[in-house]
Amino acid sequence: MSTAISFLNEFFNNYLRNITFSTKDLFDILIIAFLIYFIIYFLFRTHSFFLAFGVFLSSIIYGISLIFDLSLTSFIFKSFSGVFLLILIIIFQREIRDFFYLFGFLGVKMRFVPVIEDKLGIIIKSIGHLVREKTGAIIVFPGHEPIERYLENGHSLNGEISEPLILSIFDNTSPGHDGAMIIKNNKIWKFGVHLPLAEHIEKVKGFGLRHRATLGLSEHSDAFIVVVSEEKRLISIAERGQFYHVRDEFELRDKLVDFLNRKFSKKKRFNLGDWLTKNFIFFIISLIVSFGLFIFINPHFTIVQRNFVASIEFENIPQNLVVNQVAPQEMTLTLQAKKSDFDTLDVSTLKVVVDIKLLKNISNLGWRSVLASSKNIKLPLNLNVIKIEPSNIRFLISEKQKIRN
Repeated sequence: MSTAISFLNEFFNNYLRNITFSTKDLFDILIIAFLIYFIIYFLFRTHSFFLAFGVFLSSIIYGISLIFDLSLTSFIFKSFSGVFLLILIIIFQREIRDFFYLFGFLGVKMRFVPVIEDKLGIIIKSIGHLVREKTGAIIVFPGHEPIERYLENGHSLNGEISEPLILSIFDNTSPGHDGAMIIKNNKIWKFGVHLPLAEHIEKVKGFGLRHRATLGLSEHSDAFIVVVSEEKRLISIAERGQFYHVRDEFELRDKLVDFLNRKFSKKKRFNLGDWLTKNFIFFIISLIVSFGLFIFINPHFTIVQRNFVASIEFENIPQNLVVNQVAPQEMTLTLQAKKSDFDTLDVSTLKVVVDIKLLKNISNLGWRSVLASSKNIKLPLNLNVIKIEPSNIRFLISEKQKIRN
């Protein structure tokens, strides 16, 4: 615990105090924080968080291998980086497409006309009739997010909402009765539309493809979808990846009115402030991650190599011996570290130390030779020795001259 506190204290005192922030840097951090926040929001919304977390952990392991120079781990990751990237693109193909689609939607004002009260009553009455007649149906009420890209096939109608039209569309003899009806701009926009199937089918276990398609569209958009089961005579609704059963038409009306009030009670546009307020913790996490990325890609923390001249010292010399005629007198060290580490380095502490006790046959006098390595150099832990020139140290060991009176 004390080691961790010491490390943090050194980090803040020696590193962060040397970093200056401009308005441009703060703006840079905020942009990346917003992007990270949006990615987190998207991952939770599409239920891809744990898959992405596995990728994140792999990236952390690779980063650690680079920081601590783990040659085997970094070699494996570098060797398979191309294949790994291809696998990620295949796995996240749909998520990547949806991400850019939703990201491009931000700030776009969508003009939707909500369903008016009398038309809503017609739809509710028609759904009740379908339940009693054991006729299956899917009716989609779009929210603010576009759903067109998730729809397949279907027939354009743009017809007025009426009970006979709704019942005829879902009649078993109708060519479009197996698809969904889309209510848009207070009209029946399309019918016979095929919706994307849900991936998390445990929520609709015991039901057929109609219910799975209902849940599927709700996973990709903010639409409100009503589904009628022809076998179980149940009314169910799906919104934001959640699936519920309603008791009767009265509860369905309450749910629909609540949805319409939330979406269309005011002229809404995507509001960044409201969005961040609802997800304040996620945004704080995003800011921390963005700040951390800024710190470690800042030029102050760039990994560089520098050359230093170090003197040679001897230690643990027996009392009756002396070391003289050292060649060379100094050595050139090539060190690698972050720029911030070099900024705080006291060059006077760089020494190449030869421990006489480690030599074989210490009592043998005359010229001796030692091959210098990183073990002979006293350095802070965050600096690495890349090269030592010259690599060999020669010196003469002789007896001390006795002082005569």
